[in-house]
Amino acid sequence: MKFIGLLGSLICIVCISTMASAQSLDSQLSRLIGAGQYQSAQTLLNASNPSVEDKLFFVGRVLKSQRQFDKAVAIFREILVRDPGYINARRELAHTMMLAQQFGVAEYHFEQLLRDDPSPTMQTAYRRFLAVIAQNKPAGVSGSFALAPSSNVNRGTTYKEFTDEHGTGVIGEDSIARSGIGVQAGVNGFFRKTLSPRSRLTFNWSLQGVKYSDQQFDTATARVSATYQRNTDWGNWTVSPFVRNSWSYPSRSTLDDSEDLSFSTSSTSFGLGYGFQRRLSDRDRLSFYISGEKRDYTRTTTQDGTFFYSTLGFGRQLRPDLAVNVGTQLEYHRADDKRFAYKGVKLTGAVTKSWENGLRTSFGLNVGKRDFEDNYILRSFPRADDFWGVSASLFSPKFEFKGIAPRLSCSYTRNRSNIEFFIYNVSECRIALTRNF
Repeated sequence: MKFIGLLGSLICIVCISTMASAQSLDSQLSRLIGAGQYQSAQTLLNASNPSVEDKLFFVGRVLKSQRQFDKAVAIFREILVRDPGYINARRELAHTMMLAQQFGVAEYHFEQLLRDDPSPTMQTAYRRFLAVIAQNKPAGVSGSFALAPSSNVNRGTTYKEFTDEHGTGVIGEDSIARSGIGVQAGVNGFFRKTLSPRSRLTFNWSLQGVKYSDQQFDTATARVSATYQRNTDWGNWTVSPFVRNSWSYPSRSTLDDSEDLSFSTSSTSFGLGYGFQRRLSDRDRLSFYISGEKRDYTRTTTQDGTFFYSTLGFGRQLRPDLAVNVGTQLEYHRADDKRFAYKGVKLTGAVTKSWENGLRTSFGLNVGKRDFEDNYILRSFPRADDFWGVSASLFSPKFEFKGIAPRLSCSYTRNRSNIEFFIYNVSECRIALTRNF
């Protein structure tokens, strides 16, 4: 295994921070620890009036050099709970995970560091370590489980009546807001092949489903894609063809009298996406993604057609523990039935923060609109929607157990429309557990 050959040389350098720090103290400590001269290193550290975190960091480095990886990981995580901005502890955590051959977790942390750490020297190191992981982890599988309560599962309206050119009518049961608690489960996997030091090909697959007490809201989605990624001096770009199939129960209103409510294919999509991420500076990055897909629906032709989607985002890492992101999203659905064809735009913003107690929080805001092309059913005007929403998420590594930690995310959306059927509010939360295998 290539990894075993690399392991010895990687342990010799002992810790990544040696490459990143020009401080003579850190360099001296690294050399002493690497040579096994722990007492001399301890004496040198004590003479520098170290903080509690510095002392813990020293212990973690010693444990790492002794290949006591589990204990070292626990120490580095404790430091980050105390001080999320302790960048050397984040580097050592990722590197120790890699040496322990916990490639999935190591890959996640190196990718986060690649995004958040402005050090040009470390950017090169992170890419090198990610390449090592890619060579030694050609495949992977992860599973997820979540509870997802929703105040409006079907995005139904709170209105009881509607008015069209024939007068006033009663809105059917299928279009009225219904609440419920969904149980979500999913499995994801990938097969990866490194093509060159700067490029790789990845095949991804996923199967996700949600189950409610009322089976008409149950859904399942399968997706398969192939992604070619090319790393450059300024960032990276990707090209990804994909196919997606979804299953759901048809609306009772679309069934014939002779039909039963049965689980069936509701849509199939074939598409292609392209995206890139570009570093603008040590702290700033630009991202772009665009995709197009052909959608075919089984039980109706009104939604058949092509769908185009694009995003443009800007992110700034204000500090190692604080980041902001803003962006815009564009949608264009060229449905065969022009009453359902629309153009949409959405503006987004988010702030992510790591706190001293280890808690990681994110808060987001979005606002947008959709304008449809042709007059709505029995109306003399096309449908027009506007909406806004907020979201928040919480995660704490203190509750992590054997690679599993709960994540809580909640959102609220307010949609308004000139068609009564599409005036609704929805509040949702998701308590999720994810595990890499």
